[in-house]
Amino acid sequence: MFRRKTEKSEDITTCYGSSDFSSATSTLPKNPMGQFLPSSPKGQFSPNVRKSSSLGKLFNGTSTLSSPRGNRNRAHGGSNNASDSFCRLIERMVILSLGATILFMSRQSNKHNIVTNEELLLSQKKQEKLTAEIGRWEHQNQLLENVKDGLILKKGRLEQLNEVLNRENEVNNDIKQINSDLQQKFTEKEIAMEKLELSFSETQQLMVKVQHREEAFLKNVDILKHKIMLESYRDAYERFGIGPHYVKFWVELPPEENGSQQIQLYGGKYSEFTIKLYPLDAMPHSVHLFLEQVHHKLWDGCKFLINALHITQTGSTGEQTTQFGHYNLDKVFFQEYNKDYPHKQWTVGFAGRPGGPDFYINKIDNTKTHGPHGQGQWDLPEEADPCFGEIVDGKEVIMRFNEVQNSEINNQLAEPISIYKAWIVRQDDPAREDVPLREDDHMEIVN
Repeated sequence: MFRRKTEKSEDITTCYGSSDFSSATSTLPKNPMGQFLPSSPKGQFSPNVRKSSSLGKLFNGTSTLSSPRGNRNRAHGGSNNASDSFCRLIERMVILSLGATILFMSRQSNKHNIVTNEELLLSQKKQEKLTAEIGRWEHQNQLLENVKDGLILKKGRLEQLNEVLNRENEVNNDIKQINSDLQQKFTEKEIAMEKLELSFSETQQLMVKVQHREEAFLKNVDILKHKIMLESYRDAYERFGIGPHYVKFWVELPPEENGSQQIQLYGGKYSEFTIKLYPLDAMPHSVHLFLEQVHHKLWDGCKFLINALHITQTGSTGEQTTQFGHYNLDKVFFQEYNKDYPHKQWTVGFAGRPGGPDFYINKIDNTKTHGPHGQGQWDLPEEADPCFGEIVDGKEVIMRFNEVQNSEINNQLAEPISIYKAWIVRQDDPAREDVPLREDDHMEIVN
């Protein structure tokens, strides 16, 4: 009996066939330990099992298990019914056991998959939480960076504010120093003002004294002017008579352009004009000086150098200027002026401050320009140029001066007009008046 069962147990493998059983079970998933693993959802067979041809035949009930022994029985022409029934029973039991095993493994696999999915969901949620946490920390980090940048900016502004405050402190210190200096100066000024107040009375007294001295000085000046005028009047009267006095000039003009001679020539080439001097009682000092210049022949050989729009002016140069100074006849002693004899057209006056020896002829009315306060460039603008005579004959000769071309320097004539001679004449005698020279006329005068 025991032997029979052993044979039947051996025949189980024989009935299935070792190759068929191995091939049926080899397709199931296993772990590294050799145990079967679930590989399909709950209620479904594994695809590998479905693909097994032997198992498919077993599930479909179409497979016939055979064994070498059964084949041998069929070969001999006979079968054992009990043995066949037992094989079918074993076959069904194996199939049921295999199906139960597969179902169990499938359920285990489904449970594992559910657990795995739950773990995966939990892992995803943790990952999402972690990602959210990372994002939150990154956001906080960004906020911290922004706060850091703001603090750096505030630090820079505080440094600038600190610099401004330092500058303000420096300015305040400078202001304090300036205030201190001003206070010191103010104190010094107060002391000086006290001294000034103390000496104000002395200053007033001094000013009174200065004013008295100035009045005395001006009085002396007026006395001297009056004395000079009286001495000039007396000397001119004794030397040249009471007047009126006339002075003639011969000048050498260039030939007229048209060849015709409109102006009378004297000596064959000299043109003439006459100056009538003002009365001695009106301009005694200036008239006397001019008569003395002409009497000593100081104008002989001099020239007209300047021809401007308003005047024509003589000039002495070199040795001639020395001769004027030699006789002390180069300047007036003061700026003599008479408001009744202003600088009208064709009048004659001394140039410069003090006036002389050069004289000019007014080609236009220069009453304002050459009168008192007319020339502000002088130290005493209230003074005026002495006006001592007027042209009464030969005005056309003076007009001929305009035909001579001027140079580019201060209206100077390019070719100065020479004075051949000048002399004093009486009104009723056109000839030269021969006034005898006194003994002292040739003596050197020491200034």
